[in-house]
Amino acid sequence: MKFRKTLLVSAAAFALAMPVLSFGADDPAPTPAPAQPQPPRGGGRGFGRNAVNELVSALGELNLSPDFALSQDQKSKIQSIREDFKKQSDQWRTDHAADLKKLQDQFAELRNAGADAQDKRQELDKSRQALMASAPNADEAAKQIQAVLTSDQVQKLTDEQAKLAKERQDAAARFGGGRGGQGGRRGGGAGAGAAGN
Repeated sequence: MKFRKTLLVSAAAFALAMPVLSFGADDPAPTPAPAQPQPPRGGGRGFGRNAVNELVSALGELNLSPDFALSQDQKSKIQSIREDFKKQSDQWRTDHAADLKKLQDQFAELRNAGADAQDKRQELDKSRQALMASAPNADEAAKQIQAVLTSDQVQKLTDEQAKLAKERQDAAARFGGGRGGQGGRRGGGAGAGAAGN
């Protein structure tokens, strides 16, 4: 029960923080192209939970506290970095839609193939990793955002990110250790993760 309350409070705080931060408050909600396949989760490569999304979420939490405030100049710079990263990610998805779809289809074919297809799965996973390595790197964009902050803000952000990471870890432990499958991917397929920035 305590976890649910914490989760609801965190979600509400984040929802309230986004207009405060003015990250896209005036922008229309993005609509994903339905025909494009969903790329796999890729570490810092901009899909699903990534360094930019996590950093902006933590900044949103912090910006609600009275002892933390982003200046208009900081907000503007952060928004610009975030928009550039999103444009790059969207373009990458468009450019590699056929490759992603092909990987999805190949993983789907192997899903019920059993142990006999282990070598083929590993080969496909290497192909997926090579493709994802060409995606825009969220870690680099997150570093650019951190460079906009003061040293005091960076320290508070680091503390907030550690707190949020611990909450995720605790939640995963309560619900059976998180995602299953090789490398934390559910189903191990190319389309296992959801895109989003």
